[in-house]
Amino acid sequence: MNLDDIIRSAGFELARQRKHKIYKSAKLGKTLVVASTPGDHRAGENTLAQLARLTGIRKHDLLSPPLGRKCRPPRQVATALAQVEGKPVEIVVETQPDSASEQLTRAEKKLLKRLGKHDIQRTVKLERQRQRLQSVLNECHDYFLYMMFDRGMAYRGDDREELHDLVALSLFSAVKERMGFHDVELMAAEIVINQQVGDTMVVRAGSWYLDYFGGQVHDTRQWVADFDANTASISVFGALRVVRGDDGIRISD
Repeated sequence: MNLDDIIRSAGFELARQRKHKIYKSAKLGKTLVVASTPGDHRAGENTLAQLARLTGIRKHDLLSPPLGRKCRPPRQVATALAQVEGKPVEIVVETQPDSASEQLTRAEKKLLKRLGKHDIQRTVKLERQRQRLQSVLNECHDYFLYMMFDRGMAYRGDDREELHDLVALSLFSAVKERMGFHDVELMAAEIVINQQVGDTMVVRAGSWYLDYFGGQVHDTRQWVADFDANTASISVFGALRVVRGDDGIRISD
């Protein structure tokens, strides 16, 4: 069984194919991205791992699906079934603790206070982080709009695709190298404008998603953006492989 057969047996169907094969599962509501020409020997293993995460099925079971044999229920389940079938069931009523035991100790109060301070500090830290990312994103967003409309790339297909690659890689490099983020990925995304479906890219930095198309930092994988007086719905669904060569970084085909 080849990789395509394994993906289809997991309930995914090929939706479209350009630089990457994009599979979708209507039942799970999820999307799988696979490179059309894998760049390294572990590409198949990485795809299986991603498929296992999306479906919740172990890689071993994806490669050799079980025959669905009957299994003996665990002892606790068997005991419960036997009781329901007619054996006496003992009902245990837990008594509520008295008011004295519900009172917090001094140490517990101190712990709660420290946790509250930690939450406040974390919220402030995340907001500062978001603002720093937004300032970098603004530069890429402004350049993207200038090239799209002032320079007319919005109306030239090949130029428009090259512009997306350039802006996405510039943003990826700025976040990773200039800002020092370690957990950074270039993500494939789907954009819908006026019922027209297209491809775009988003940079994920930690728990943040940087949308150079709409110019906003988001904390979820889906959002709605206003672009050129239109409403655009954007959904992030998979990571793209970025490689470094003699001429700089590029997106692997």
